[in-house]
Amino acid sequence: INGTIPTEIGLIKSLAALFLSENSINGTLPTEIGKIESLQFLFLDNNFLNSTIPTEVGLLSNLNHFRIFSNNIYGTIPTEIGLLQNLEQVLNLSSMFLTGMVPTEMGMLRKINALDLSSNSLTSALPTNLVNMASLEYLNVSNNNFVSFPLGKRWNNILETCDMS
Repeated sequence: INGTIPTEIGLIKSLAALFLSENSINGTLPTEIGKIESLQFLFLDNNFLNSTIPTEVGLLSNLNHFRIFSNNIYGTIPTEIGLLQNLEQVLNLSSMFLTGMVPTEMGMLRKINALDLSSNSLTSALPTNLVNMASLEYLNVSNNNFVSFPLGKRWNNILETCDMS
């Protein structure tokens, strides 16, 4: 599939899953995506999306999986990502052009078991409250420009894979 994601996507109120991985989708991720409150799976990886992550993504309160890696997404990670309290499986924001700091709000994702922020241009220290991610088993922050990494006792028994290379 090629082309763009139409703004009318926000009109599909009962959509539970949107799988658009490995296509030739370009353009922006429309802000209207945040209107699909029933959305549980959002897979947009391996496309040619060229925009920021809209703050409206934080309105997807039922989202369980979010994969948008390997796109031309740029800018900062919106703090609204921390509102995705039902995100239990994967948050993959790797292999893009994200910059700036990881928002402290990301530590509010307590149910998530895999977080991949690798291969971006993220900087500074990782927020210390990431240790609040009590279910985190896989963490990849490699190929960024971090200066420190928080360690916590909570991760001693649960974190299985941690890549900081």
